[in-house]
Amino acid sequence: MGEKTVLITGGSGTVGKRLSELLVQKGYEVRHLSRKRNLTSKHKTYLWNLQENIIEPEALFGVRFIVHLAGENISAKRWSAKRKQLLIDSRVKTAELLKQKLLEQGVHLSAFISASGTGYYNANSGATNLSEDAAANTHFLGNCCVLWESAADNFSPIAERVVKLRMPMVLTKEDGVLKKLSPLIRCGIGVAFGSGKQIVTWVHIDDLCYAFLASIENDSMKGAYNVVASEQVSNKSFIGAIAKVLKRPFFLPNAPSFLLRILVGEMSCVLLEGCNISSQKLMDTGFVFKFDNLDKALKNVLRSKK
Repeated sequence: MGEKTVLITGGSGTVGKRLSELLVQKGYEVRHLSRKRNLTSKHKTYLWNLQENIIEPEALFGVRFIVHLAGENISAKRWSAKRKQLLIDSRVKTAELLKQKLLEQGVHLSAFISASGTGYYNANSGATNLSEDAAANTHFLGNCCVLWESAADNFSPIAERVVKLRMPMVLTKEDGVLKKLSPLIRCGIGVAFGSGKQIVTWVHIDDLCYAFLASIENDSMKGAYNVVASEQVSNKSFIGAIAKVLKRPFFLPNAPSFLLRILVGEMSCVLLEGCNISSQKLMDTGFVFKFDNLDKALKNVLRSKK
């Protein structure tokens, strides 16, 4: 316990699990917060409950870094008004609870590191690489990200640094888009969405987790960073690349925009909108992407035995 103690919210998720592995390899003590207590698990897991305003005090003893990954899955269910509020609260209210308990216990952090999303930005199909100072989108995802990041910024009085990592689609076999798309494409029914021209931003899960690790270890990192691979492609090219790696045909017509809007409502913007985003600020810190090429990243994820 001490200078290398990291507390992770959302640690049981795919990103949290992989990040925990990397941190342990680097000699960190890793703790998780969960709705179920388990002090005999690989990483000690302490209880927290947003509704009851509870965090076990022991979870915060000696913590130097907090990585805030908690948040309901954006694309798991249709966005009703109730669901939208849950998506925001699971990110913002949980951060507020953390801050409250840290203040009560007099804990000062070396860094508070929060996930965020590239849904922050206005969609565009142009060639402009959006940097971190670009304007936020005014739709739901943009508003959610603004509130999410504002909750992180509120840790400035009790953390030496606040870092916000804006994540795009994460390439991993265990969860997310590839898990949903791969079975369809293996059956030869993969399709592009809408025009198919919208930009897809993505990152390999290992690169994302190494970016979180860099945020812990690099004292110069402060503020927002885009964690996106440089090779950003159209939606049609992205689906085609998956089909190529899986050695399956890709010939069906695109799924019409209006049909997606009927099927999933407002959430269709996740599939139908995209923008070209720059990760230059992150790379200027010395960070190097291991998987900056889509074909290489897909082969690593889809052909791995894991």
